[in-house]
Amino acid sequence: MAIKKKRASDLGSKIDALYTAREERLKLGRLLDALKKLEDEAEEAVKAELSAQSLTGGKGTLASVTLVPKVVATPDPAHWADIFAWIAKTKHWELVRKQLNNAPYRELLAEKVQVPHTTSTTLVDLSIRVLR
Repeated sequence: MAIKKKRASDLGSKIDALYTAREERLKLGRLLDALKKLEDEAEEAVKAELSAQSLTGGKGTLASVTLVPKVVATPDPAHWADIFAWIAKTKHWELVRKQLNNAPYRELLAEKVQVPHTTSTTLVDLSIRVLR
């Protein structure tokens, strides 16, 4: 798909070019979402068939599949304090993602609470609305 690249010489035409590019991206995004849904449904159907036949893999004419087990953590939210205390005690910090959640951080800032050793960075987004 070729996207027309217009020379935008004034602010209005630059805004229109931005809007047009965003709409094309969103249209492709909706198509990708629909394709992902089809892919997920096909994957579940293959897993169900493998399970029904007690198989761990199979092949078609284009591809083959293998079931690959993966262990993931499922912590009990009611015991998060105990889990975090154990992580701190045993120094298994690799279990925790070292990233602050921005929404609660902004709430703390609004309440004039300063999070230690943390600075704020303001990112500026551009809001686009269609004129009709």
